[in-house]
Amino acid sequence: MTPSPTTEVDRLLAEAVAHALSGWDFTPLAGRVISDPLPWDYARLAAAAVGRAERVLDIDTGGGELLATLGPPPGSVVLNRHGALDPAEIVRVLRPGGTLRTQQVGADYDAELNAAFGADPPIGGLRSAAEGSELLRAAGMDVIRADEARAATHFLDVGAVVLQLRAVSWQVPGFDVVRHRSQLLEIDRVIRADGAFTVTDHRLLFRAVRPS
Repeated sequence: MTPSPTTEVDRLLAEAVAHALSGWDFTPLAGRVISDPLPWDYARLAAAAVGRAERVLDIDTGGGELLATLGPPPGSVVLNRHGALDPAEIVRVLRPGGTLRTQQVGADYDAELNAAFGADPPIGGLRSAAEGSELLRAAGMDVIRADEARAATHFLDVGAVVLQLRAVSWQVPGFDVVRHRSQLLEIDRVIRADGAFTVTDHRLLFRAVRPS
């Protein structure tokens, strides 16, 4: 007998709540969340920069999963993927001629999740590549590249939504599977009707250099 939609939702929610999260590891979402590609490949760009660097500083490295794949030298490129951007501090640690490469989460990231749960829009994040460039230049850096993109991410089951919100707990403050059950049921209904619950990732990419 095919389980009822509600029974299947309860199973997915229970599994998502019971799953032990570790570091900044999103492998439990593999095959359950599909993200359209950005027009750049941050990991490839970072690897190229690391290959030319004598020293590397990775800001807000999370569990260090990405950094470990890059084989950084012991001990000047600064890498920052989705970490807080403090241009003055970056200038302080960069030697003259040193480079910053950063991919930032934009202010509009995954706003559809906030709307679905009746939460305020996401807090923080750069509004545009122009805003980020202005901050970097004000700190004394030369901006070599500034790009901005919006790409769709598709959640294929409601349990994946819960895992995402547990990992990124600041997205919907106070999220709880019991308190937000009606919203989760509505997301499940959308997935069953449309094949996915789709949100928009807002990302920005910068390369900046401290002048020699």
